[in-house]
Amino acid sequence: MPDEKKLYLPVKPVDLEFLGAMEVLDANIYPLPGGSEKRTWTPDERLKIVDPKSTDVLTYYEHRASVRHKPTGRIFVAFQETMDGLYARQKDPTKYPTWLMNESVKQADRRIHIYQAKANPRKIAESRGLGVWFEQWLTPVDDDVLHEALVFYLMSQKLVSPEMYKAA
Repeated sequence: MPDEKKLYLPVKPVDLEFLGAMEVLDANIYPLPGGSEKRTWTPDERLKIVDPKSTDVLTYYEHRASVRHKPTGRIFVAFQETMDGLYARQKDPTKYPTWLMNESVKQADRRIHIYQAKANPRKIAESRGLGVWFEQWLTPVDDDVLHEALVFYLMSQKLVSPEMYKAA
């Protein structure tokens, strides 16, 4: 019997025809376009930053995978919160002290998101400059059945793990 911790079974029915029409476009990990910004404040004291500068760029999210549903051309992007993003979300040093933030268990708190692309991020950046945020080219997948099918597909392709998804 497989290890239950490593086995992911969808909670909702998954359309196998839909899954069969999926393809992986990009499985590289890199800063998500629109998921970074320049630092305009003093760094969090829990971070060990040597010589912080106002030109430092913080990356809050990193791209994990892009997949396409071939018949419809719809593109879905999985991305994960970085530790900088986690620090930004869990700001209270009393509730989230340095020793806790440095524990490997905090890696599991890094949320993973699956959104649908509504525009090309390069075209938006060309027309609007650097101030692009990811929500200008991505929109959340609100359909639970579709979301579950995408999670199942991403896990079956080993693009995300059950541990990563558990934090979502």
